[in-house]
Amino acid sequence: MRVLLAAVAVLFATGASAEPEDPYFLAFGVHDRPTSIGIPHTCANDYPSAALKVSAQGTTTLAFRITVEGKVRAITVKTSSGNKDLDDAAMRCAARWLYKTATKNGVAVEIPWVANVVWKLGEPLAVRIAGQCLKYRRSPFPIPSGAGMTSIAFRVMQDGSVKGVTLVHSSGDKSLDDAALLCAKSSHYDNSTLTLPPEGLLGHAEMDWSQIPQTPPVALSPSK
Repeated sequence: MRVLLAAVAVLFATGASAEPEDPYFLAFGVHDRPTSIGIPHTCANDYPSAALKVSAQGTTTLAFRITVEGKVRAITVKTSSGNKDLDDAAMRCAARWLYKTATKNGVAVEIPWVANVVWKLGEPLAVRIAGQCLKYRRSPFPIPSGAGMTSIAFRVMQDGSVKGVTLVHSSGDKSLDDAALLCAKSSHYDNSTLTLPPEGLLGHAEMDWSQIPQTPPVALSPSK
């Protein structure tokens, strides 16, 4: 397990053009399809905060027209993601896209187009860390249904070791808190590209046990 010094939200929002079939183009007499150019046709930086708060995900299918200048106009939602904030953000994102235009007999032409913007949230960092630290739990009982978040503080030393691990906030279950502390103490950082002060660098981590599947706990070793 690698305890992180800074938490980041992992999310994805991509715009993948769904190209029509050849007969579609032949109907317009178009043989050179448009291709994306300019900034990447992704929307990762457009995930709306309102959608994040409710963990909204889904796919917004957009319909629009690619002009002879390669710009996008007349954007509409062909199929909703199920969340209006995501759909609105997809339209704002697509409005910035540019294309190498389609051509007919060597002349640029305006054509209709569709694209999917896939909104997907990654697994929360606190849940991922909890899953990695679960192996350090020593209890014959399942994770309590009311278990919450364990928060710890520590220092990463110059040699990569972790010292001064302390409990900042309890999950409400001692076996989980002990697992978090042991997990952190067992961690080691690769500081080959960092210059840390002699006193080390202060860090923190959170473990969210509430979303961890109820897998069998690690069996206790028999007393000798």
